[in-house]
Amino acid sequence: MFFLAFVTLLVAVASLIWYAHHKQMNYFKTQGFLHEKPHWLFGNCSGIGTSKHFLHIYKEYYEKFKHKAPVVGFYLFFKASVFVMDLDLINQILIKDFHNFSSRGFYFNEEKDPLSAHLFSLEGERWKKLRSKMTQAFTSGKMKIMFSSVQDISNQYVKALTKALDDSSVVDIKDWNLRYMTDVIGSLILGIDCQSLADPEAEFRLLMTKLFLNKKITNPIDGFIMGYPNISKKFNVRITPREIEDFIVQAISQTLSYRKKYGVKCKDFLSILMNLKDENCLDENGNETPSFTDIQIAAQAHLFFFAGYESSSSAMTFALFELSQHPHIQEKLRQEINSVMKAHGEELSYEVMNKMTLLSMVLKGSILEF
Repeated sequence: MFFLAFVTLLVAVASLIWYAHHKQMNYFKTQGFLHEKPHWLFGNCSGIGTSKHFLHIYKEYYEKFKHKAPVVGFYLFFKASVFVMDLDLINQILIKDFHNFSSRGFYFNEEKDPLSAHLFSLEGERWKKLRSKMTQAFTSGKMKIMFSSVQDISNQYVKALTKALDDSSVVDIKDWNLRYMTDVIGSLILGIDCQSLADPEAEFRLLMTKLFLNKKITNPIDGFIMGYPNISKKFNVRITPREIEDFIVQAISQTLSYRKKYGVKCKDFLSILMNLKDENCLDENGNETPSFTDIQIAAQAHLFFFAGYESSSSAMTFALFELSQHPHIQEKLRQEINSVMKAHGEELSYEVMNKMTLLSMVLKGSILEF
């Protein structure tokens, strides 16, 4: 009797689970949304962990539906999501209706994974207060302050690359751009000299290579975290590799301590964050926001390093490739740079660079429109 009751209960539970799963995976069908039939386990994310990165999946999905509907259904594993295709609708969501969509649903765990609690992942009032404080770090005046530091590293880049070309007529320009950005962002954001241009085997350079270049597909755990951030938080899942966290937290802590002790003033992003740490500011409602902690500074530094490392080096590489394929534009760009520099006494500055209109077009990707 007990066995029969147990089997009946088991069948009932299994039936309920199957029904809930079936209903969930048919949500877009019942709602009349255009979508691709989902895999019973991976949804529309088949290939995760075996052959594809999330970027591959998103690109393929976009290419398949981009001219068919402004919004299509997308299953992030079992989670029903929407894939927005229309630029006007994206603008509506992100700007005009932002008050309804301020929570982005990204994973963060400030206690167990402190570097994950940055501006990109926080939500609600905490995000608003942090944004209010961080806005002060991105004025044109602040960008001008950091320009000379970037220029110094750029000069080092030119010298190192010139020396490499003396030894060989062939170089891996993407690798050189990655090393350059490692030194630029490491200096401006972490306040350290990463020495990547001088030594391709430098410690932080190797950490970045391991984290970015060796990761060709998305780990299934990363996919689960993206799809179910709240569940992941309950299990204290980490998204920041321990060695990266240890390096960044230690570097930030030591640099902040040294600068505060000896009154060191530097023209970098970290100094701007230090100044914000010591000041309270007002949010949109006129309420004071609390000062930064060292860990919060490290989290923001971590975000901006990752945001600028791969994207900036890739933009540089693609721009150089396009220039190599269009030598007439390359020559016009060279003439513009020489002309503007000559008109300003061969002194490069933030203001002088902004006068180079063709250079701006190249960096914005509108090179072929010229």
